[in-house]
Amino acid sequence: MKGGAAVGLLGCILAASAASAQDRGVVFAGGEVGEDSSGYFGVTWAMPGSELGRGWAIRGTASAGGYDYDRASGAVEAEFLQGDLVLLRQTSGAWGYFNLGGGARITDTDLEPADPGNQREGSNWDVVLTADGMHNAGDWRVGGFGSYGVDMREYYVRGEVTRRLGSGPWRGGVEVLADGDENYDRTGAGVLLVYAPSGAVGWRAAIGGRDDGGAYVSVGITRVF
Repeated sequence: MKGGAAVGLLGCILAASAASAQDRGVVFAGGEVGEDSSGYFGVTWAMPGSELGRGWAIRGTASAGGYDYDRASGAVEAEFLQGDLVLLRQTSGAWGYFNLGGGARITDTDLEPADPGNQREGSNWDVVLTADGMHNAGDWRVGGFGSYGVDMREYYVRGEVTRRLGSGPWRGGVEVLADGDENYDRTGAGVLLVYAPSGAVGWRAAIGGRDDGGAYVSVGITRVF
């Protein structure tokens, strides 16, 4: 089966070490096209008594997309809508940042034709666990994101390494991805370009391939407020 419910929707979350004390949150959005397609939009908001990058925060994300997979009876096309609401514990500094979270996920999947053997069909609630972070090392930066849906046993992991290009706002590097559940496992890798003209705004774009032979292009943007 090809994945679609595990979306790389948090791959371009702001490096919280760039946030200042007055910053309360960050909005992020993006999408991916290829053999599968998906898009996402979300907000991270610091809770009272905390600030962006330190203390407690709430992250809400909505995503949608489509994918297909093969059964003995033929190809099945899937479309999904997904929402996550996660409580985060944040820590950050000049070294980078790290967030650890847990919360609830609801996914609604429509299959055509119907596939009674697929537990994703219809609406399903799940407990989701997440972790994301970034570490600065001079001109180099290492970051990643991971999530795990407990009931569906669904995982998504993305890691990246980038280096500053000259003295300007551009960074270049590579990324690796893996996602799956009880029915499939898939990996991928690509090259990425990051543009951050200020500490408040960041753009990223990546192009790469999957181990099943498919290619993908992804874009994302973050904005601190």
